[in-house]
Amino acid sequence: MLTKTNDTHPNAEAIQIDLLRNAGQARRSRLMLSITQSTLSLSRRTIRQQYSHLSPREQNIKFVELVYGIDLADRLRKYLQMKH
Repeated sequence: MLTKTNDTHPNAEAIQIDLLRNAGQARRSRLMLSITQSTLSLSRRTIRQQYSHLSPREQNIKFVELVYGIDLADRLRKYLQMKH
């Protein structure tokens, strides 16, 4: 098996892959959801820290910009302005 990562010893990586393969679909799904939730939480926290000068609403729009692109963020901003 070829090593897939640079920061994990090949033996440890092989064990991790084996554990994932044997975990079952429900366990793998829970792990995926947990990792996704953690990533989103860390991303939002970083945006709050780096863009603390922006309002919470603009921080949310910045998140959309960074994840989905500036075009969608601009459209969201215009939509929200029309609503208020």
